[in-house]
Amino acid sequence: MASDSVRVGVAGNAREVFEILSGFRNTAPLTDSVLVAVASPDRRDPRLKEAFRDFASPPRVYLRLEELLANETIDALCLATPLPLRHAHAVSAVYGGCHVLVKTPLALTVRGALRAVEAAAESERILAVYRSRRFERHSQAARWAISNGIIGKLKYVDDTSFGREGVSPNLCFAGDPKRHDRIHGGGILLTEAVEDFAFLRYVCGDVVEAAAQEAALEPERIVRDADGRVVQRFAVHAEDTLAVQFRLANGACGRYLRSWAGRGLAVSRRLRLWGTEGALENELLRPEEGDPCALEEEWKERAGPGEIERLFPRGTTDPLALELFAFLNAIRSGASGVSPHGGREGLRDLATAWAIGEAARAARFVSVAEVENLDFENAQKELNARWKIT
Repeated sequence: MASDSVRVGVAGNAREVFEILSGFRNTAPLTDSVLVAVASPDRRDPRLKEAFRDFASPPRVYLRLEELLANETIDALCLATPLPLRHAHAVSAVYGGCHVLVKTPLALTVRGALRAVEAAAESERILAVYRSRRFERHSQAARWAISNGIIGKLKYVDDTSFGREGVSPNLCFAGDPKRHDRIHGGGILLTEAVEDFAFLRYVCGDVVEAAAQEAALEPERIVRDADGRVVQRFAVHAEDTLAVQFRLANGACGRYLRSWAGRGLAVSRRLRLWGTEGALENELLRPEEGDPCALEEEWKERAGPGEIERLFPRGTTDPLALELFAFLNAIRSGASGVSPHGGREGLRDLATAWAIGEAARAARFVSVAEVENLDFENAQKELNARWKIT
């Protein structure tokens, strides 16, 4: 491995492959790796062939991941297959000798994520997740402010939005009815809350317990064509709204609100973190004394160019490129450099989100530890049974 390129495979639908290819191109100047194969149900999509022309040696393309793993020798796999199958694909890949970078969420259920983490540990392979949001500049700036006590001790978190252009009040999310069916990994809990709490955990520290309400405020969704005509109506089978209270390990409490519903008024995301000596509000640092200032500018000035270069080498700011770089660098050099968002962290992100789902079902506070340890999985039983996750 020291002298050879890391041989990389990619698996997912065309949209997911495009995203990874873009990140891979931005990663190329930073790491010695080569894309050798792609598995996609959209393999005949002419846009894929067009995208492959950017590579000196176009990858071989397969219909199914199983075919890729059987026919190719790869060191690393970027995995964005359908959520109900994702953990099983990750397990197959690590047992086949691959290091695996998986799209967030790591799995449909905590049981599935735990199986993938255990398989990676047993196989001594790296398992990590991307779209964790830890490689965004704002995430690094906010984490710096909290961890260095710039606003004192964190006391309260308010992360809210309601309604979404192109989704609310009753439009199908991304034109895919499965996004509104929990059995297929749909609903706002799995589509957004896992990623949002990955961010909050990275910036603020672990969430230890949550209480929640979830609802489908729009029980019917519609699909429109390019001319705005309704071409499909369907009943939803997943929540489109979450209202959550939670407590952090440091004792701070918080509120989280998300919805794809709401008529007449949409409220864009607003993140506010209150401390004992000031607050953060979206992109602003609001000290207890003095004028508000741009958080990122304050961070860059006080953290210094060396730290900025360590986190964002050669000025690279594309989060996925940085996630790929951290993952591929970890394969080549072990623990040196910035670590990727590991599988154990991905498991905790998912357990935190599912603590919300379990709390809504149980109508009480539920601890994340209970969910992560599989002591509490009532809301996940149907999913585990349907997809044979054992």
